[in-house]
Amino acid sequence: MKKKKLSDFVKQMKLTMFAVSVACLMFMLSCITPVSAAAYVYSTAAVTFTSADGTQLAGTVFIPQATSASQTFPAIIFINSWAFEEEEYTVQAAMFASQGYIVLSYDARGWYSSTGLIDVAKPADVQDLSAAVDWLQANTPVDMKNIGAAGISYGAGISLLGLAGEPRIKTAASMSGWGSLTRAQYEQQTPSLVWGAILVALSYLGRPDPAILQGFNDLILQQNIPAVVAAMEISSPINYVGNINARKAPVYFSNNWDDDLFKPNSILDMFSQLTGPKHLDLLAGIHMSAEISGLLGLPGLPWDNVHSWFDYWLKGINNGFMSQPAVTMAVKHTSDTTTFASWPSSTVATKTFYLGPRAFNPSGKGTLNNSANLVSFTDAILSGLDTLATSGQVPVIAQLLEPVVPITVSMSAISVVNGIVYQSGALSSGIKLRGIPKLNIWITPSLAQAELVVYLYDVDSTGTGTLITHGPVSLHSATPGKTIQLSMELTATAWDVPAGHRLAIAIDTYDPLYSVPTLSLYTVGFPLSAGKQSVLTVQYVN
Repeated sequence: MKKKKLSDFVKQMKLTMFAVSVACLMFMLSCITPVSAAAYVYSTAAVTFTSADGTQLAGTVFIPQATSASQTFPAIIFINSWAFEEEEYTVQAAMFASQGYIVLSYDARGWYSSTGLIDVAKPADVQDLSAAVDWLQANTPVDMKNIGAAGISYGAGISLLGLAGEPRIKTAASMSGWGSLTRAQYEQQTPSLVWGAILVALSYLGRPDPAILQGFNDLILQQNIPAVVAAMEISSPINYVGNINARKAPVYFSNNWDDDLFKPNSILDMFSQLTGPKHLDLLAGIHMSAEISGLLGLPGLPWDNVHSWFDYWLKGINNGFMSQPAVTMAVKHTSDTTTFASWPSSTVATKTFYLGPRAFNPSGKGTLNNSANLVSFTDAILSGLDTLATSGQVPVIAQLLEPVVPITVSMSAISVVNGIVYQSGALSSGIKLRGIPKLNIWITPSLAQAELVVYLYDVDSTGTGTLITHGPVSLHSATPGKTIQLSMELTATAWDVPAGHRLAIAIDTYDPLYSVPTLSLYTVGFPLSAGKQSVLTVQYVN
């Protein structure tokens, strides 16, 4: 009993501190720009509610003051990000409450004041979201026809799964979320070493299910893979698109180009499969970077659009949001944006570059050509050492700084022993890349296990390449010495290559972001001939 009272006291102290923070922030903002008076006075309270299996979920509710006994309000349910407490949404919750929304934010099971074990967005987490709806219905003047779910990262994934599994959730807003958890943690059969380790380490701020660490170990050691993948597929919202489409539930997404935890590719795929109302913002930055300023109440595209989204779908305000293009893409390293009415878009074309062998080229580089290769030659590289081609020498930090400190390399400095470069001629008119670059390549690995990491560069007149995007792919059961055709994706991007610059890809066998399938030395051959065309395909707009 004493422990419970202490917990309640700590919770109340947190609420008080956040309330003071909100008041200070609003005062500072009022000194800069006029702030309209809040439409509603609201109250806050710490709450707990019980899920179907008895798990106790702890959170905070914000309730606007009704002007009549019969007045109801739309509601938004926020679920915490991985390693964050639900109080991360306090500023946004206060803003929504002042605009006439009931807001309930809670810690997902296994985190902080909630009981149970962290379940990694499994059906129990959806049951918890259903229990939150039950609590709202029983304890607040909620409009049951207008309830939305939202969150960043972990909360985004649970919101999407909740939209698919809980019919009382009308719409969801997913920020820095995932479409496929399998592709996030085991992209093209390549374990996410750095981000996987970060997630596992941060899980110990809560109470992780032992299966989390075991699953990560299994991926790194390449054991029990079918079981690990099956578990991740359960937590992948893209697998439940049919449920969302069945009732045309509206979905808002925001994701970031350089998010190496939840790369935008699977969100683009999920978005393309949804048949109901939808909107997608793809922005510069890494995981959560575009959304986190809004947690402080600062203006920014994702949260501004989330407010407009919920105003339209939960309040019925005709604010014109749905007449805007469905997809907005920030162009990396510029202040420009580009929009599309849908995705895939009929305005996006594809261009194919054919790989030509480096053969005896004095530069040590192969070529990217507009026409098919007619030269027969096998290029080869050796594993064992990294090259200067990299997603960033210091993982996470490099990606965090990338919007202001681009990742560059002298293309001539990339090792010709452990890596290979294929480079185009100068582009006469430049090219505006929009979408997912793909590589279809013939290879001959000397071992059953191998890994390739492919980097796409914008190369200027000095031979300096600026990293546009990259992607890994791994083999675990190849036939040594047998030539196979390998298809892979690089991370989606929006990038303008200026006229006079060149496109180039660099290929090596290691990047610090990813786990390698073997520590043994091996070679990879790249046989090129008229009968074995290896091609880079990019999406672009005129």
